[in-house]
Amino acid sequence: MFKLLVNLKTNEQVIYNIKPSGGYFDKSAVIWDERTDGNLPTINMGGMVRDGAKLVFSQARKDLHDVVMLAKQSEQTRIDDLDTEINNDTVLSNLKSMTNAEFNAYWSANVTTAAQANQVLKRLARLVIRKL
Repeated sequence: MFKLLVNLKTNEQVIYNIKPSGGYFDKSAVIWDERTDGNLPTINMGGMVRDGAKLVFSQARKDLHDVVMLAKQSEQTRIDDLDTEINNDTVLSNLKSMTNAEFNAYWSANVTTAAQANQVLKRLARLVIRKL
């Protein structure tokens, strides 16, 4: 396997492992290809730019990469927090585990007013919207 160091359009810098006959669809995004450039040197991921036949560190390039990685981490944290909230919500856990017949019986017994229905629907809508 060979490594390609690639700048994605999102400003993220990544390493792809490819077979000898493999490639990357956007050759202009490849900044290092072990098949033609030799072994990938030690790098500071996200901050590498090509200078002739070598890779050099660019703080400006690293800053672009770090913005993307911070946004990805923030989104992952948001999703993890939402999953924790959903898993800790006993009402939702109970609803998720019910069969259709059990759900219908629960709804008939416990949701008898518009306010109660509204409360359940608001809870579900909030989770659906936050999951998007």
